[in-house]
Amino acid sequence: MTYTGNLYFGEKTASFTEAKEPIDIIIGIPEKLQEKGRTYVIIRAHDGVPAFMNDMDDEPGTITVSTDLFL
Repeated sequence: MTYTGNLYFGEKTASFTEAKEPIDIIIGIPEKLQEKGRTYVIIRAHDGVPAFMNDMDDEPGTITVSTDLFL
């Protein structure tokens, strides 16, 4: 899955690669992939530099990260 920051203004769209403040992103994990002891991370690439982002909460059905950097 690739996420590019987009803002929608009616019919107009604006893309962004950085935000002034971090944005929380919550991604649901399908039930069939949820398993006790399993760990998920998000790998974010900004300006070609990868960063591993750990889940910020203990909710087993989601992975939550916060970032101000996008593609």
